[in-house]
Amino acid sequence: MNRVAGSLIRLYPAAWRKRYGAEFEAMLDEVPQGWFAVFDLFKGAIRMQLSVPSFPKLALMLSTVGLVVGFGVSYMVTPRYVSIAVMSYHGEHSDRRALLEGLQAMEADVLSRTSLSNMIQRPRLKLFPDDMARKPIEDVIEEMRKSIRITMANSGGPAFSISFVYPDPLKAQATMQALVTRFEDENLATQSQSKRTGGSEELQLIAQLESRIAALEQHAGIAASQEPGPVLTYIRSANANTLEVLDPPSLPVNPIYPNRGVIAAIGFIAGFVLAIIIAIFRRRFHPAAPLPASLA
Repeated sequence: MNRVAGSLIRLYPAAWRKRYGAEFEAMLDEVPQGWFAVFDLFKGAIRMQLSVPSFPKLALMLSTVGLVVGFGVSYMVTPRYVSIAVMSYHGEHSDRRALLEGLQAMEADVLSRTSLSNMIQRPRLKLFPDDMARKPIEDVIEEMRKSIRITMANSGGPAFSISFVYPDPLKAQATMQALVTRFEDENLATQSQSKRTGGSEELQLIAQLESRIAALEQHAGIAASQEPGPVLTYIRSANANTLEVLDPPSLPVNPIYPNRGVIAAIGFIAGFVLAIIIAIFRRRFHPAAPLPASLA
């Protein structure tokens, strides 16, 4: 026990050890030591370190404490994982505006209340269980909408990405797969409806008239447009738009939040700033900051 107590003397400030170290060690040899006395020695060492105007030691101590606290807080925060899928929506005879309108229509159906409500309550997914137990379904649906992001490609091409953020990486991927399937179902439904509409007798008759007018203009030597009429364009593009999965839903490995390194660094910086504030306070109100009178 005396050996432990002797080791604790090294925690005291160097100036104090130089002046009182030998005397203090001699006193420890004569007095029986116990764990309570060892605790008092440790507490006295911390108090002495804080009472001595030594900024480097204080900054190191508080910064280390902030670093440890930051790491601890980062493990108390619920992590967030993101699953991403990349898809392409293109058509042989469709312009970009028509494709964007078609994609926006599919997006509205996929993110509708009915669609998301069914997805949230699927037995295989069971998303947001805590929120479902204490919030109305409308709030949970809105929270899911905020967790979904659809972004067009920067190049302006037909590719777009879908992402979904959730605390469980496996459920994030499974939900992302369900969203991709919903887009595919909506595209198939649109194509099926377009086939029925595009095959009506009225539209076919108008298309035939457009073809005859174009032939008469060409026979008369009138400069006709090389582009097909609007009805022909609609019929050609009704079934030509293709929705393709370029990258399937990813299985996230590392969370996007929290960034434990950043939180620990914030704790470290906060400890250092606190040391600066304490140092300024000492200089303003205790410029001399002498050793305690009981040890002088």
